[in-house]
Amino acid sequence: MFIRAYRTEDYAAIIDICRLTGDGGQDATPRLEHPELMGVVWAAPYLEYEPELALVIEDAGEVVGYALGAADTVAFEKTLNESWWPALQQKYPTSVAEQTAVDSLDRLLIKRIHSNPSTDQSLTSKWPAHLHVDLLPVVQGKGLGRKIMDDLMQLLADAGASGVHLGVDPRNTGAIGFYERLGFDRFSPDSAMFTRDLP
Repeated sequence: MFIRAYRTEDYAAIIDICRLTGDGGQDATPRLEHPELMGVVWAAPYLEYEPELALVIEDAGEVVGYALGAADTVAFEKTLNESWWPALQQKYPTSVAEQTAVDSLDRLLIKRIHSNPSTDQSLTSKWPAHLHVDLLPVVQGKGLGRKIMDDLMQLLADAGASGVHLGVDPRNTGAIGFYERLGFDRFSPDSAMFTRDLP
C-alpha cells in the first residue's frame, strides 16, 4: 500500500468509498435510495475544484482510501454555492427527498444540497482549511491513515492555511480517537467539529 496524488481515473473509486464509509464510518448503501448522493455531496466537489489537495491510498492497483481538502473554506463554499449546488438542486429537488423513506440518508443529503451550506466564521477565521478522510477496513490500523493526514495537512499548510477543521459523526468513536491522537481538539466540549493549528 502507498499514498499518491489523485488521478482523474480514481474518481469512481472515491465516490464508492465515500458511500461505503458514509454512515458513521459504516456502509451507507442500505440507507440510500440514490447511492450516488453521498459521493456527490461529500467527495466530488473536492475532486472538481481542489484536485491538487486530494490524496489516495492504493493497494494492488485499487484505491482503498483517500483524503480531500480545501485550503480556504470560505472561498471553496462560495464556489460551491455558485457553481456546484445549483445543478444538484435541479437534479434533486426537495420533492425527491419527500419521496424517500423517513430514515433514509437521502433526505439529509438533499437538504444539504438546498441549504447552500457555509461554515461558521468562528471556525474559518482561525482554522480556514478543512478536510475529509475515509479509509476502507483493509487499510485501517496500518499507519497509513496517519500518514495520509500528515501529508494532506502539509499540503494545506504549503497552500497558506494556518489551521484546519473537520467534522465527524459522533457515532464514529474510532474516528474521534484517531483525530485526537493526531493532535486535533474539539472546537467546544459537545462539538462534532475538531480543529488543529498547522505549522
